[in-house]
Amino acid sequence: NEKAQRAIERLGAVKEGVLRNERKLPNGYVRDAVVYSIISSEWPGVKEQLLEKLELYKEKL
Repeated sequence: NEKAQRAIERLGAVKEGVLRNERKLPNGYVRDAVVYSIISSEWPGVKEQLLEKLELYKEKL
């Protein structure tokens, strides 16, 4: 889902890669998994951005 991927990237996560054929679903469909990360040194900046976005959201309520 590209929309979900863009959303997590906007939060500050880094796309590390794709696990191809990661899971077989009961209906036989095989799906990939996209792996994202936020490492500890990045977290303070990511957290600050998230808190700012939450404040902007609260102001609109």
